[in-house]
Amino acid sequence: MGGTRMGDEAMCATRTLVPIPQFLEPFVTTFDPAHPEYGIDNEGRRCLRLDDCIIPAITALWTREIPTISCCCLHGEGFGTITLPRATLAPLSTDLAGH
Repeated sequence: MGGTRMGDEAMCATRTLVPIPQFLEPFVTTFDPAHPEYGIDNEGRRCLRLDDCIIPAITALWTREIPTISCCCLHGEGFGTITLPRATLAPLSTDLAGH
């Protein structure tokens, strides 16, 4: 199970509805609550359904208002991926250059 830590498999067995941040709302144009990737939470918010193991990484990006296009944890079969828009990459690399 290259690239995963013990216990990751159990985490990605569960998916959670995560509210779509306000800054991302204009980009979510194909929202369908009946689709398995989307849903409405108990508070009536439009959500993405994400594997629990990747939620911390996604929400860390969203907290900094860094948009994401897609993500996949690879379900215990390797390193996951998070796709960012190309326009995000240049400012991000400049922002992180001193760290």
